[in-house]
Formats: sequence, structure tokens, C-alpha cells
Amino acid sequence: MDQYFDAQAARWDTPARIRRAARIAQELRRRLPCPRYRVAMELGSGTGLVGFAMAGLADQLILTDPAPEMVEILRRKADCLPVGGPQVQVRLAPPGRLPKPERPCGLIFHSMALHHVQDVAQALQDFFLLLEPGGCLCFADLDPVDRRFHSDHPDFTGYNGFAQPELQAAMRRAGFAAVRSATFLRDEKQIDGTACPFSLFWMCGIKSPEH
Repeated sequence: MDQYFDAQAARWDTPARIRRAARIAQELRRRLPCPRYRVAMELGSGTGLVGFAMAGLADQLILTDPAPEMVEILRRKADCLPVGGPQVQVRLAPPGRLPKPERPCGLIFHSMALHHVQDVAQALQDFFLLLEPGGCLCFADLDPVDRRFHSDHPDFTGYNGFAQPELQAAMRRAGFAAVRSATFLRDEKQIDGTACPFSLFWMCGIKSPEH
């Protein structure tokens, strides 16, 4: 079993990640077709840097992650939220899988989680089924990167980023309409003292009301 994120959880919230998460949440919020949702769910929440920044968008926020140590941090943060905010549920979920909510989601989102998923096509189909008609899948992920990007994660078996046209096509095959995307952030990661540049794109798709 991949223990990387459990091992990283306690020191995950670095200033650089906090700044980047704020930028990602800002960009995702700009791309959403609705100002508020009854139920929103995040794939691969990590320590909630993006998820809690999106909390004001939903009456109910479901945060999920496959790493037990990340989930423990999520729960501690959720317990500290002010009274009167959204109802927050924290769930341990297998990689790339989301728990079935009590009612369909209006929004599913994530930040840099899909490239860790083994079967992207199946994940997109699963997300589509969990959304209510008119619901939105909106996320940020990696443009194609050098293989060095994941060299500090020895058990990594995912994707070294995505070509946006190919992922858009996969979204449409899963049933999503009005699929659009664009690169919005350029950054770099230090790998053994060497800068490894990367960029992030946002992508959104809608489950048509007739579904």
C-alpha cells in the first residue's frame, strides 16, 4: 500500500502549498456556473487546503481522502470550524472513488488528485453518476510534466499530468457537456535541489439537465 501521503500529512501545510491552494480555490470558484450548492464533494482532500477554502459554496461539504493520516487532520480542522457554517463530513475513501452521498452532488471538485487515479475514465463516469442534473465537475490538475516531478514519491503509479484536449475528450465520453479548460498557474518544485517547472490547468464540465 502507498504510504507516501500518510508519511507527509503532518508536514503537508507548507507556506508554498497554502499559497498555491488559495490560488487554486480562487480559480475554481471563478469557473463555477452557480454561486452555491446544496452538496459539494471533494476528491483527494489532503489536509483540506482547497476544500475548506471552498466551504462557503455549499450547505453540505463532503471531504474525502484515501490516507488515514490526512483524514485525521481533516477531522481536526473540521472540528474547529465556526458554528453556523456548512455541515462538513469527512470520509476515508479509496483512491479515485467517492462515497455515495445521501443526495446527489451539485458540485464535485478536486485539486491535483486525478493524476493519482489509476482508471481515469471509470472515475469520470462515477463522478457523473454522483452529480445531480445540471451539476458540475470542476478541478485543477497538472499539465504534462517531466517524470522527475514525482521522483520524491517512490510508489507513484499515476499520470505525469494530462494533455487537456485528451482529458476534455474523456470528460465528454463520460457524459459531460460544456467542457472547457485553460492553464492558469505556473510554478516549480524543488527535486534534489533542482527546479522542476510545472503548470496547472482548470477544467469544468456540466451534467446536462436532461440526464
